This record gives sequence, C-alpha cells and structure tokens, in this order.
Amino acid sequence: MARKSREQIQYAKATGQTFLDPASVKPAVRTAIYARLSLYDMNWSCRDSMQNQIHLLESYMAEHPELNLTDRYIDNGWSGMDFNRPAFKRLLTDIHSGKINCIVVKDLSRFGRNYVETGYYLENVFPSLGIRFIAINDHFDNQTARPDDLGIILKNILNEFFSRDLSRRYCASIDIRRQKGVFRHGTPYGYMHDPERPDYLTFDPSVSHYVHLIFQWALEGTPTSKIAHRLRQMNVPTKERMEYLRNKEKTRHKGSTRWDVNSVREMLMNPVYAGDFVYGKIRKRKCDPYNNRVIPKEEWTVISDAFPAYISHEQFDQIQERMEKNTQTFYQQIENKKSIHEEVPNYFKDLLYCAICGKKVHSSLDAREKSQSYLVYFCFQYGNARHEPHPRVNIHKKLLDTIVLDEIQNQFRLAEQFSQWLHSPTCQAQAKQWLRKQQQLLESLNQEAAQNKSELAQTFENFASACITEEMFLQRKTQLKQQEKALTASLEKQAKHMQEIQRALSKANPWLNLLNQFAYPHCLTESLTHTLIDRIILGLGGELQIIFREEHWHHLFTQYCEEIQHSDIQKEANSE
Repeated sequence: MARKSREQIQYAKATGQTFLDPASVKPAVRTAIYARLSLYDMNWSCRDSMQNQIHLLESYMAEHPELNLTDRYIDNGWSGMDFNRPAFKRLLTDIHSGKINCIVVKDLSRFGRNYVETGYYLENVFPSLGIRFIAINDHFDNQTARPDDLGIILKNILNEFFSRDLSRRYCASIDIRRQKGVFRHGTPYGYMHDPERPDYLTFDPSVSHYVHLIFQWALEGTPTSKIAHRLRQMNVPTKERMEYLRNKEKTRHKGSTRWDVNSVREMLMNPVYAGDFVYGKIRKRKCDPYNNRVIPKEEWTVISDAFPAYISHEQFDQIQERMEKNTQTFYQQIENKKSIHEEVPNYFKDLLYCAICGKKVHSSLDAREKSQSYLVYFCFQYGNARHEPHPRVNIHKKLLDTIVLDEIQNQFRLAEQFSQWLHSPTCQAQAKQWLRKQQQLLESLNQEAAQNKSELAQTFENFASACITEEMFLQRKTQLKQQEKALTASLEKQAKHMQEIQRALSKANPWLNLLNQFAYPHCLTESLTHTLIDRIILGLGGELQIIFREEHWHHLFTQYCEEIQHSDIQKEANSE
C-alpha cells in the first residue's frame, strides 16, 4: 500500500475513517435463524419447545463465528403445511432487500412440512438468490449438498406425511372430547368451568340470577330491545366485562354495561341454556384443507342435557318461535320502509362521522311520516358490549341540509371575491412584490449555507495543518454541523412556501378549480356534496364541523392576504 501523508491520517482520524486492506475484508454472511412451532407441537413434550430450538440455533452460531447473526424469525403456533406465516414473510422481504443471505434452522421440518413448497424454495428460490441454507439436525448445507438428493426429498415427503397424520389424530381426539360434552372455546354468559370437572360447565353464581331474569322476561313476551334497556338500567355486566374481571383486567377490551339487542338475541337463541351441546357446524381440517365447508343445520350434532339448563326444551322452543315471528315482522317493516327511503335523497352517505367515537354516522327513517324531516342521522356506536357508552349523537336531515347548503354557498361567495381580487392590478402588484421579497430571503439563506460549507472546509484544513487542536476542531465541527442542519431545514421550508404561494395566487389554485366545476348552488345534490366535502364531523347537540376538499389552499390564500395587510408590501405596491 502507498504511504499515507500526515494530513490524510489526521483527516481520517478526525472523521472516524480507517484505511483497510481490501484483501483482508471477507464478505459478510448475514445470517438469520428461523424457528417454528405449530399448534400441535405445543402440546408435545418440552424437548421441542421454542426455547430449545432457539438455544440450539444460537449454540450453532456460536460455534461458527463466520456466520454473523443478523436477526431472529420466530413463527410460534403456525403449521408447517402453510408458508403464509408472518415471520417467514418478513424473512423473505429481508432476503429480497439484501439484509439476509444465509438461513439456519433446526431441521427441515421446522422450515416447512409441505413437500412441494419446501422443495420449491430449496431447489429454485434460494439458489437463484444466492442464499445459503443450513438444517442442523439433518446435516444439510446447500453449499456442500444438493437439495434434490434422494435423502432430502424423502425427508420432505415424510415431514408432510407426518404433519397430515398428526392433524388427523389431533382432530379425532377433539371429536371424541366433543362427543363427551367437553366445552372448549370460551364460556357462555351465566356459565363457568366446573372446579371439580374443569372440562365441563356449571352455573356462574355471580350472574346466574341475571340469566334467569332474561329468560323470564323473554317467556313473558318482553321485546329484546326492552330487555336490553332493563339490563342497562340495572348496570348488569356484559360477557366481555365478566371476562375482563375474571382475567384480572388483562383482556384486550374492558367491556361495559352496555347491553344491546344483538347480545340479548345471541343468548336467547343459544341452545346451551337448554342444556344442549351443539357442534359440527363447520368442517375444517388442516389435513384436508380443500374440503373445508359449512355444515347444514340438519346435520349438526346435538348432545342433550350436556350442561345444567336454565330453561326446559319446551320453553326454549317457545322463545325461538316468538323470535322467528318477530324477525319476520322486522324484515317486513324494513321492506315497507325501503320504498319510502328511496324517495328521500341522502346526500351525505359515507360523509358523516361521529365526533366522539370516530365511527360512521348512518341514517334511519321514521316511517310514521314521509316528510324528509323524519330522516335522522345518528351514531350506531354510541355504546356496545366492548366499550363504554357515549351520549347519543344525532341530527335531523332537514336541519343538516340547511346548514351544509349555507356553508357551501359561503364557499362560492368567498371564491368569487378571491377570483376578482386575483385579477385586479393591485393584487398582481402585491404578489410581484411579495415574491420578490421571498426570493431575496431564499437567496440569503443559500448564501449562508455556502458560507457555512466554506467554514467547515476551512476548519478541516486548519486541523489537518495542526493549526488548531483536536478539541477545538471537534467543537467547531459540531457547531457548524448544527448550523448546516438548521439552514437546510430553513431552505426546504422557504422553497416549499414559495411554491405554495405561487400556486395559490394563480389559476391553478386547487380550491378555486374545484368550485369552478359547479354553478352557484341553490339546492343540494349528491354530486355536489361528495365532490366538495371530504367529511362532516357530527358532535353533541347537532354540532357540525364541515371539512371541505382542498381547503388547505383556501386557508393558505387567506393567510397570504393577512400577511400582506400586516406588512409594508401594500404600501410599496401602491407607491409603484
């Protein structure tokens, strides 16, 4: 290597650079360790636990220092038959970006149990991308072995066979447990797992009296809406709130005391409360993924008297018959309202949002009158079983139409005033003077940036010539770098400001162009509202916030006018 000058060495020391011999630099092996554990494997012994997998992989990495551990990719609870796993997808993204060029797994089964897809990655994808693949327990390294060897192919086939066989045996064991009345997923409201027989259900004494009340009211013919209202008045905890309390406040949702019609209907239609265990509603097998389907109701499996019952089968059938009749009446009312609703124009579909919860606000028609004033917009999410309720947010259509039309007409009046002012000689003179001052400010910032760059270069030269100490050099360099950063930000801000002003003061102003698509409106249309309005925020008491499209350019125009009025530009323009 050529001898380095004293100035070069000092400069490299100051900037943190080092001189390396290219022959001594080896290509980095950016290695990823990949671990996977399926749902079935999680029930096996601890020898195949995730901790053991990671420990084995990290030990292998420690024994091979030429492999640099770049990242860990862990799919816990994902089947090897499916490659649509979150960590594996992230691994592929990092491979294509160049972050990873080597993968280490415990064995081929941890990488995947699908023979076709596993072979596709080993034989096509990884070789084409130059990816090294190592399976420790299978003693496989694609740098020294071929993925199409007979031994590797047989292992992949056996891995897939083992996965499908394990799935069949697992599903068979689940079916046997179901036939015995073992309840697996969650607990219905009013039940809990029996302390003496944890696989079976028994009454929950903390809320069982509420369940008896709900079914008593239903047998008396009380509508579900009134039942929900009574439960809300009594502050009865919902199912989500009970789970939140049972799990020591560690669930995702706190739940609330907000009972609604759907939560009551769900209870009244659940045969569990008559003591029946119903299963086999859907067929889903990982060993046969192409045959998953919904099972017809007449083919469901019903085990009678599997749980303690709140009501008899006769009472349950009586409630179902009444609810079926109420459902038919409900849909008939909707059908009757449909023709009326079509006659009433709705200009604000997908534009209205609740100010409290942020959800969409929907419309509902009171069929007692056909007047448009009976179309009411309100938030359906003012309370549900997962969240604390908020006050009802609503507004009548006639009032909303009046307010929105007035605001749109005001936008057109402002646009007309601004258009006239834009074409006036006074405006053109003021805009010319304004842009001149902004250009001068931009040039001044560019000069400061150039001066800062020159001072930084001079500081490096002074240090390289030993005119200043290292401490002084580092202090001055830090100061100049901070100034450079601030000047760069100011330059970007000023350049963007000038571009926006030029666009706002021209015929290309997006706000004016949007309004010019329509004549001055005297009534609302769906095209008018959806073109001009981005969204409408509905608050308590009918309070409205209308957000227009491209209104940023309107605010920018107004801001520019205010700056003109509070500066000397107006006087200078008038004097010219």
